Amino acid sequence: MATKRSTTPIEVESIKRKMSSTKKTIEFYSGRDSLGNYIRAPENYDSTRVIAYDDEFVVIRDMYPKSQIHYLVLARERQYARQQHPIEALGDEVFLARMRRKVIQVREMVVRELQKERLAGREKEEEKRTKICASLVGDGEKEEEQRREENIGGNDASKERLLVSRSSDSVVEEVASAAAVTDEQRGRDWDREVIAGIHARPSMNHLHVHVLSIDRHSKWMKHRNHYNSFTTRFFIPLEDFPLAKDDVRRFPDGAEAFLKSDLKCWRCGLNFGNRFSSLKKHLAREFEEWKKE
Repeated sequence: MATKRSTTPIEVESIKRKMSSTKKTIEFYSGRDSLGNYIRAPENYDSTRVIAYDDEFVVIRDMYPKSQIHYLVLARERQYARQQHPIEALGDEVFLARMRRKVIQVREMVVRELQKERLAGREKEEEKRTKICASLVGDGEKEEEQRREENIGGNDASKERLLVSRSSDSVVEEVASAAAVTDEQRGRDWDREVIAGIHARPSMNHLHVHVLSIDRHSKWMKHRNHYNSFTTRFFIPLEDFPLAKDDVRRFPDGAEAFLKSDLKCWRCGLNFGNRFSSLKKHLAREFEEWKKE
């Protein structure tokens, strides 16, 4: 009779990993209720999806972000998370105060992410400037060497080369000067680059507060309703709560009207009517300009 082979420590670890992986694929909610999975068991997700959680809230990355950075703050308490409309839940002053405190923290997360993205972009620009400077300095040195070799006193060719060399020096100075300008010197208020609020008619059943960068630049911004849901009064800023009883955003017909309004650039106000494809091209240009501010 063959003896049963004992499981090695390495095999045990392999089995544990497989069990853990299987566990992470189990989801109890789907469709409009799918946010419930993060609320129920945030520990089942890695940091690419769940950013932070505690007993009251879960912070996740939006799966279909409508801006460069887009987070969601989910309430975990049943009475606020699912049992009433978000407008009513945020009318509770005690809960609203707690949500505001959490959103302040999440806004700071978004700001740090923006600064990180901006720094990475600046490093790329700096690398590009360095290459330009090196090229221009190299050209100037070659011109100077050529002048010495030819030993030309004052003819037009020599003067032209001298102008080229001086022009190169001036460009180097301009590039270096541009690189030295920092966000602090410009007085950038990063908190103004972040918005936080809910939709008047949410697409998901569990209460979730959007916290996102203001750019609305994303491949997931695919149609008019997407854009207007974040740029019109359909998007209700957290600071507007609690809403007045007669606020039009409380009523379905009033809220839906905002989605049908003209498409307007969030940055310059240019009206595109219903031409979403034209707006998207414009937003790509505005995004690049916004990054330079």
